[in-house]
Amino acid sequence: MLLLFFNLILAADYYWFSLGWLSFEGMLLFYTDFMGEVVFEGDPKAPHDSEAYQRYNAGVSMGCWGMCIYAFSAAFYSGKLQLVWDFRQRWQKYTYSLLK
Repeated sequence: MLLLFFNLILAADYYWFSLGWLSFEGMLLFYTDFMGEVVFEGDPKAPHDSEAYQRYNAGVSMGCWGMCIYAFSAAFYSGKLQLVWDFRQRWQKYTYSLLK
């Protein structure tokens, strides 16, 4: 019974964690549209051969490259996070040993 209870808690945590990341990714997709419309001053509803639509398309493309750089840097940092954590723990032990 207790094992079932813990499994339900873990499932609920996973559910809410997934919803949080899903909403965050949706917000990131909005940034590509923001780049196309506001920064590059394009129009997504313009005819496809117009200059406004080309600017919008260039802005969305630039926003996608920005998200790609974000994803690579987040993956790199998460890979190195354990090294940073280990260094921090060793530094705290060293600092506390100086205080004793």
